[in-house]
Amino acid sequence: MDVDISVDRNKLDEQLESIPSDMLVWSRQASAQVEALQRAENQLKLVEAKLSIAIRQNPVDYGFPKVTEDLVKSLIVTQPEYIDAQEAVTKTKSELAVARSVVDALEIKRSSLKYLAELTVSGYLGSTNVNPRNPSGVKN
Repeated sequence: MDVDISVDRNKLDEQLESIPSDMLVWSRQASAQVEALQRAENQLKLVEAKLSIAIRQNPVDYGFPKVTEDLVKSLIVTQPEYIDAQEAVTKTKSELAVARSVVDALEIKRSSLKYLAELTVSGYLGSTNVNPRNPSGVKN
């Protein structure tokens, strides 16, 4: 899903009108990613707990006759299901960061549009005032 964060001074009205709906869409996306992150973190804890139990109950299945706490921790993080759950957490964190960044960028765009609209209303046209007597601006 793409969003236009550029500011076009020739389309202030259109851009100002689109900001609220864009903010709503991306705020909802960020909220959904917060929920997804919580689910992914919970799943990671569940996988870790199940692996911990399995390794302690059957250390021989993991290539060891007896296990220590450090060995259990080391074995957990090398298991494919743990790696997959960890990758899901990382991916969700990344998607959340993107959604939050878009919301932040839209807030900056909203602010920029607001100030640009105020400048436009006040008659500022974005050009410099040139003194007709001294167009170069150099003091004599």
